Amino acid sequence: MRLNRRGDTIIEVLLATVVISIVIAGAYTLTNRATRINQTAIERTTVSNIMREQIELIRGARTTGIETAVWLEISGNRTSSTAPDYDACQSTSNQAFYMDSNLDDFNNAGFVIDYDNSINYNNLFRVWVEAYQPSGITDYIDFHVRACWEGIGGVNEQTASLVMRIAE
Repeated sequence: MRLNRRGDTIIEVLLATVVISIVIAGAYTLTNRATRINQTAIERTTVSNIMREQIELIRGARTTGIETAVWLEISGNRTSSTAPDYDACQSTSNQAFYMDSNLDDFNNAGFVIDYDNSINYNNLFRVWVEAYQPSGITDYIDFHVRACWEGIGGVNEQTASLVMRIAE
């Protein structure tokens, strides 16, 4: 009596291994890409919140009174040139600044800090404000809040910007 039992051949085993490897590699790639997209979204949200905070501090300086030390300093630090190059990951103005959100005193001139193209928020983000006088418009100031940070994996630098026009 002859038994008709056959096992899997080496070709079948190799083929199954290749198929499983492709599936696992695809799942890893999708998971890695989703993690990267999620981290980028978290970074952009954080930077957007910091930039909006700077805008709110500028509004607060404006609404607390035109004669406060902070408002006089930031409204006086403006250039009359065109808007900055948003692709550049550094300040193009020697009058760039940011406001220290830990201080809550609009009469304290130390509230406004000169920006020197260094990292200033949680050792992760560079955020600064540049004030511009719009050409042909004398009663307004354009505040350009800009941010720059190294993206996930350090592949390239990310940038973001926000502009607010405010009456003097």
